[in-house]
Amino acid sequence: MYCFEELFKDESPQDYVCYNCQSKVSLNSSFGIKKWPIILIIQLLRFSAFDMPKMNKMVSCPITLELEKFIPKTNYNLFGVISHYGTLKYGHFKATVNWYKFDDNSVKKIAPNNIITSNAFVFFTKFRVKKNHSSSFSIWPTHQCL
Repeated sequence: MYCFEELFKDESPQDYVCYNCQSKVSLNSSFGIKKWPIILIIQLLRFSAFDMPKMNKMVSCPITLELEKFIPKTNYNLFGVISHYGTLKYGHFKATVNWYKFDDNSVKKIAPNNIITSNAFVFFTKFRVKKNHSSSFSIWPTHQCL
């Protein structure tokens, strides 16, 4: 969840001149998603630059991604992972979907706790709304001219 907290945190205040009234205001910059997708795809940056070594740090992603801090009464369920084995110049991809690992000509059923490895770099999650809640929301800061 740390990566989502970093993505959605407010940045330090910045001076801004209002386009309409030309007054100087201090605003916090933040990131928001107006409407969350049904399928949320999370890609990790495993390569920092050309000819740099691949970052193989283990990144965990729970089977149920609880985002209630950002979207009330909403979760995403992990259903697929793409893993890359190798380097930026060459490598091999494996996909895991609904607990089946696809590797060229072979397909194997695997346990949910074996789906994520240090080579995982794309996570596929599906939107799940809890009872009595709409899937869209918007929180955008506004400045009102005097």
